[in-house]
This record gives sequence, C-alpha cells and structure tokens, in this order.
Amino acid sequence: MSGTLPTVRGGAQCLYPVTRTVQFLTDIATALNASEQRFKRRPPLTIFTLPYKSMSATDTSTMKAFFESQKGEFDSTWSFTLGSTTYAALTFLDSAFTVQESSPTTYSFTLRARQTKNPGQTAGTAGSAFPALSTGTRAQLPYTQIRRFAALVNDNPIGPRYTYTWFAGALSGFPTRSLRGWELSYPALNDADLSTLESHYRNQWGRWATFSFTDPDDATVYANCRYDDDALVITHQQKGVNSLTLKIIETN
Repeated sequence: MSGTLPTVRGGAQCLYPVTRTVQFLTDIATALNASEQRFKRRPPLTIFTLPYKSMSATDTSTMKAFFESQKGEFDSTWSFTLGSTTYAALTFLDSAFTVQESSPTTYSFTLRARQTKNPGQTAGTAGSAFPALSTGTRAQLPYTQIRRFAALVNDNPIGPRYTYTWFAGALSGFPTRSLRGWELSYPALNDADLSTLESHYRNQWGRWATFSFTDPDDATVYANCRYDDDALVITHQQKGVNSLTLKIIETN
C-alpha cells in the first residue's frame, strides 16, 4: 500500500477549493475568575477535505483504484502534496467512496483525509503579539467584537431574578470589567498574509499560549489573549487566494 494520491486533470492531485485544517489538542482548566491553566496534548495534525467536481470517467476510476488499494480507512502511510508541502502518514476518514454521476460520464466526489502523526512541530515564538497583514491592518471587514461577563443567576418561577457577579464585582483577583473577544473573518488572503497568520497560530500551539491583541476598532491593546479554537480551518479558494476565520478571547 502506501504511495501518493494520484493526479487528475491538469496533473494536479486536487482541485480548488481545498480545505486544510491545522488541528491542535489543548487541555484547559478555567477558574471562576477566568484565569486558566493550559496543557499541550500533542503537536498539530492536518486534516484535508478534497472536492472533485465534474470529473471524467478515467480520473474517477483512478481515484477509485487508489481508494481500493488503501482499503478505505485501513492504510495510513500514503502522502499528498499541496503547494510546496508534502503531508505524509495520511489516512482516509471514510470507509466508503461515494460518487455522483451528474451527467453521462461526468462524476463528482469528495475525499477526506488526515495525518496520523506529525513530522515535527517547532516551538516557534509563543507569546508574540498578534500580527498585522501586509496592508498594515489586523482585520478585514466584517469582524465581530464580543464583551462577556460572568454572573451567578437564579430565576424565580414567579418572576424575580437573583444574581451575583463574578466580573466587575470588586472581588480580589477577578476581572474589573467585561472580558473581550473577537471573531475575525478573512475572506480573501494572499499566500503571504496566510503564512503570517498561520505561523502565529502555530507558534501559539493553538489555544495554549497567550499574546497581546490590538482591537481593530479603537486600537486598545489587550495583553492577555489567546485563540479560542484548536482547529485552524483554511480554505484555499484558488491559486493565491485563501480564507479563514480566527476566534480570539481575552483571559484574566
């Protein structure tokens, strides 16, 4: 078995858009005052979703044969190249190869695969400030800003509400205001800007490290932020055009 994913029309192993997910695994213990203890569980693994639309009978048969040779999910030793990076130790995520014939001799199908081991993740520079894009901005429109409180709430069935606030309640060691958060959508990134954002995410090991973030609205710097997702989902829309969404939260 093993081998490499076959090429299809144009000599490519995949067709746009390709979804590539960088998946970390972090344990987080959160206290009532929103302070955290975070633990790395493993280096990142990469997951792929590869759609194939309007394929010829020949290319479809080639992919079927490769799926057969790997016995579906059984083998985990094949490789795939995206851009200049080769990803090894891959396995299919599905036990069935499902094909739709949309017109005579025209077929569509989707393959999903993931790494079973990481060839090596360098430590990077954890804690570095969230980077700006090549345009000098840190966000593309639209983006979402979040403010969150934490309160103990008891609603009486006849109407009254009894509450106690953990944040902004003059408690020692607790936040003195709401904590911030952001959801940053980047619908169109060039390869250089994608590399900048992905490198920062990888260097923080997903949700593990904290860093400073400058609010794109009023330029206020928040010093104790982290990513709020262990999965960085990147869509390669076409050559040189990429998209992703980042979730960032402030911690105590």
